[in-house]
Amino acid sequence: EVMQISEKIGDLNNQLLVERNLEKDHQFKENARKQLIVDNYALKQTELRKQHENTIKFVQDAENQALASYQHAKHKFESFEENKKRFEESLNKLNEQLSGYSGQFKSKEAELALVQEEIELAQIAKKAIKSYISCSFEDALDSISQTATNILRKIPNTSTWTIRIEGIRETNSGTIKESVTVYVDTDGDINIPIKSFSGGEGTSLGLSLDIAILQLIEERTGSGTNLYVMDEPFNGLDAENIEQILTLLKEINVNKTILLVDHNPLIKEFTNNKITVVRDGSYSRVL
Repeated sequence: EVMQISEKIGDLNNQLLVERNLEKDHQFKENARKQLIVDNYALKQTELRKQHENTIKFVQDAENQALASYQHAKHKFESFEENKKRFEESLNKLNEQLSGYSGQFKSKEAELALVQEEIELAQIAKKAIKSYISCSFEDALDSISQTATNILRKIPNTSTWTIRIEGIRETNSGTIKESVTVYVDTDGDINIPIKSFSGGEGTSLGLSLDIAILQLIEERTGSGTNLYVMDEPFNGLDAENIEQILTLLKEINVNKTILLVDHNPLIKEFTNNKITVVRDGSYSRVL
């Protein structure tokens, strides 16, 4: 029985070995078939990828572009929200300021009405002042002309002369311009410009006008300069005219101290106080 069982066991082992070999062959064939399927799948996948590579790239680019656009739009939206918030804050502040300005505007309207009334009054006053200045200035020139003429007629070589002063005009802008022109009428000619005179005649004219202006200032203001300096005023005049002018200077009521600077010895006889200055080397000194 043992031998029979051993023989059966041997037979069974042989059958098991055969079955195992069959199993190995089957497993090999299955692995080869699976590998073929995987290889075919990979090949098909590669072919599909190559076939649809441009489409995939286009889709990927479109996806990236869409993502970038989304990020940009998101950033703009956030920025818009911030700007909107700031704008609302500014709007609230402006509304508050507007409320304050409305009250100020009403106040300024009332002030403007008062200012307009003042402007109208100022324009009326301006016209009145223009008229007054014109009259006052013309009166001053007439007074200077009359006084200077009276002085000239006390000097022998100008005893028949008359001084006329013209000058006041309104500019295009409406301002008063004091443009003074001095004319002289002699016994033979009229409207001679004062600039055309020279020498003794020019000296006499200038001196008479200076004295007339001093007197006018004294009369209109009640004050003026306390000193009238005359530096060699008698150039071109002869002794008779110089004596006449010195006499006039003593007689006229200008209430001024007159300081004469001159080298003419004739003047010493007509002055009460004399200051003599002499040169001593590089210096001058008062005797």
